[in-house]
Amino acid sequence: MKISEKEENVIMYYYVTTYSFDNDRPVQGPFGDFDACWDAMLKDAKNEYRIDVEEDGFTAELREDHNAGVINLVRLVDDTDDDTTTWSAIEIPAHGPAKVYNVVGATMDCKNGAICPTLHGVSLSLCDARDVMRKVYENALRERGLEDNGTSDEDGNAIPGGYYTDREAGIYDYAEFANNQLLELETFVIIEGVLQGDGLSQVPNVIGCNVYVVGRKLAKNSLGRVHEKKELEIFEASVYGVTLNADDDFVLAVTEDRMLDGEERNHFGRCAEYVYGKEAFLTLREAMARREEVAHSEHKI
Repeated sequence: MKISEKEENVIMYYYVTTYSFDNDRPVQGPFGDFDACWDAMLKDAKNEYRIDVEEDGFTAELREDHNAGVINLVRLVDDTDDDTTTWSAIEIPAHGPAKVYNVVGATMDCKNGAICPTLHGVSLSLCDARDVMRKVYENALRERGLEDNGTSDEDGNAIPGGYYTDREAGIYDYAEFANNQLLELETFVIIEGVLQGDGLSQVPNVIGCNVYVVGRKLAKNSLGRVHEKKELEIFEASVYGVTLNADDDFVLAVTEDRMLDGEERNHFGRCAEYVYGKEAFLTLREAMARREEVAHSEHKI
């Protein structure tokens, strides 16, 4: 059946719920206009806030951004952001493509290296996603008292500050947990996705999820520098971005908080990249099988 021009221009509204601690991305809708969508997601968010605070005894904050169409419910542990649930309103042509752009961020605590991934918004257009990323990036700079300076001075020396491109932004500052080294403590990226009837789908569908990584153990040497050991281990990492490399492999950009070998209380947090299906896996069983495969091949050499 042929769709009329009037039908093609019909816009419907949905909201996507994402979690920093779970893989689900349920979608609610359609709604006839933004206000109806916002009211529904705000009601949902307030109910979750009530459950967190009144029933489960958590300390939490509900952060609303009506202009961006985003609500964040953040559980706080020792005044630091922990688990986050995000509701994002998006508009979809009733009979058009359902391509979306996710603005994803990750913040590393300068005191202890703990990493918190956040979905800042979901937009139907790349232009809108860039606006969202620019806004959260500038807000983060302002909160830190830093400037958009490309992270270097006139002589090319690395200094605290931020950088911004069309698809990525980041902020460098001194990290107490790393002996005041200058590290990228905040990262923002735009990732393309597709809205399906059962939720927000990525290829692979891992943004905001935890994956199991097969990697070398980390340890500190006598100078206090972190280095890789020969032994393999499996650890969890949180995905904030996906890219395609020259070999057509999906590369997962992750934040990881790892235990250093032989030091029970000493953690090491960083951003890193791993190849999906070769180094990073959705299930522990796949990761264990890969670890055995790598260990066996290295033993034969």
